[in-house]
Amino acid sequence: MSLFSIACYLLVDFAAASYKEVRAPPSVLFDDDPCADGSSSIGSFQCGTALLQSSNGRRAPRQVPGKKAALQQTEAAALWAAVSELAELAAYNASLMGELRLMTGHAAKQMEAKAPHLQRQRDQRLKLLQEHLESFALCDNDLRSRQEAAQRLNATYVEWSLVHKECERQERELKADLSKCTDLLGQQLSSPEPVATGGLSPARGPQQKCEEEERRLHRKLAECSSLAQVMQSTRCSRASQVAGICDMYKVCRSGMSMAYAKAQKAAQAHHDAQKADWLGLQAVQCLQGVLSEGVNSSQLALELENCRKAPGPPSQDPPPALECVEMEDSPCVEETGMGHPRPDGVDADLAKEAAGGVSLMQEGIEMDVVLPHTMQQAFFGPLATPVCLMVTEFTVLMLIVRCLLTLREKREVDAPKSVDAWCVNSQEGADSPANGWLCAELMVPRRSRCAISVPRMCQQSGWSALVTDKMGQTLFRASTAQVDDELQLSLSRLDGSVLALCHMQQEKETGRHCCHIFQGGISLFASMAWEDAQASWFSRASAEEGAFVVRSETSQTLMRVSASNGTPLVLRDGLGRPVAEVQRSEHPATLRIEVNSESSTDLGLVTAAALFVDSLQSASL
Repeated sequence: MSLFSIACYLLVDFAAASYKEVRAPPSVLFDDDPCADGSSSIGSFQCGTALLQSSNGRRAPRQVPGKKAALQQTEAAALWAAVSELAELAAYNASLMGELRLMTGHAAKQMEAKAPHLQRQRDQRLKLLQEHLESFALCDNDLRSRQEAAQRLNATYVEWSLVHKECERQERELKADLSKCTDLLGQQLSSPEPVATGGLSPARGPQQKCEEEERRLHRKLAECSSLAQVMQSTRCSRASQVAGICDMYKVCRSGMSMAYAKAQKAAQAHHDAQKADWLGLQAVQCLQGVLSEGVNSSQLALELENCRKAPGPPSQDPPPALECVEMEDSPCVEETGMGHPRPDGVDADLAKEAAGGVSLMQEGIEMDVVLPHTMQQAFFGPLATPVCLMVTEFTVLMLIVRCLLTLREKREVDAPKSVDAWCVNSQEGADSPANGWLCAELMVPRRSRCAISVPRMCQQSGWSALVTDKMGQTLFRASTAQVDDELQLSLSRLDGSVLALCHMQQEKETGRHCCHIFQGGISLFASMAWEDAQASWFSRASAEEGAFVVRSETSQTLMRVSASNGTPLVLRDGLGRPVAEVQRSEHPATLRIEVNSESSTDLGLVTAAALFVDSLQSASL
């Protein structure tokens, strides 16, 4: 039964219900009944609607659904409602089985056009949930890397301990030798000996030997002291590496769990919104399969009830957490090295540095350099004359006036802000773009500079690096992971919470790589792909070279990245204005990103775009 037949039937039935009441015998048919002229194509079961059902000869009124209720039902739900109604009647009337098969086949053909769209949306939701589940691997990898680093430091500490023990053993032997030499020298000095020929004392030889033993002992003491400091530094590094790794792992998994819960909630809402269409599609396909197997009318009611059971949204628990045992380690306390006596020369140097207030040994200078008194008089004596004092006062006064005038001009004109103070500042009131910021806390205000450094992606999976500013302060973390044969780049805070995710994949049609950027790892923010240059109206040659273009969900151009091999990367906004420049360095392999824009800039989006383009260029070389 087609939709046209159903509409005709409803119109005819509505016209019949609008007539005046007619009193007639129960066996009489109305003239407007389709069974009277044999034009009914709906079925013999509907001919009874034209009979007078009540005892007073009045025709039973038929409920006509309103326009609002009809608009609320989707096409798939309406088709399934019509098929379900006919199937319920066919369960008690075997003569309607043929018509039910025709109607089910017709409804299945009409739903074939909508089935791929519903299935594609469902697959996308399932893929997003799976990506969230696999993002827990980032926390596991970070925990394993910290544990492995702690094990390596522990092995290094054990090696240095063995070397230090051997040094102490040699030190004890030298002390014993020096003690024996001193005792022997004392015995020789206490016993009266005649003066040897030539005026040399017979105890001179043993005394030189004792002095040599003492020098060897002092060198060994310095060596053991240095080894003790190295061993202490290694132990401190190990203690700082293992401190709080379990707490950091729990915080990381908590952030991932919250993101997965939000994605699962969004998938449930999407499933509830399309539940009617999905139920209609699956139920019609199920009923068509049952009818193709030749089920009879007696079994149709049970099979129909089974087809009405629609499966809920698939759910999967997050992977179990790894076992994390907090490593016990004594607190790291700086040792002063008082266990070994220092030579007299070292104490004298330290006393001189303490009196001067500056450690000259830190700069590799082993002696105090003091200018002679005559040279000091030659340099600073003329400055005490009245003329020099007047010139100095006038110069200082002019400098003060010049500074005041410069500050006044800067107040009138919006001057650039400081370099590194604005690298991370979410308090600046800036006009946000139409689609918002990818990382609002990494916003660089307009007319300000920000320089950051990030190591280049040296490997495809398991790469992790800290992004620092010009002063060496850590801003956020960048890392990669392999998820379903796709490389996933993530920008996260130091506590493990995700700021942005970039799913790198290769398009099957063109073979080029693209990147889908998700805000917080949940909602799609923008997509980045290579776009060829378009030819202008006046020439066949393109006006500019192709570039990687970042577009939002509304196809708005957010950023363009000019990627020419051998030249720095230049990032421009949608209007073509320069936003940032990326300089590559090979030793060490780092990227220096300098943001300098007339408008507010999203540092997270700039970093993700620069890392994506640089990784593609590095792979092509």
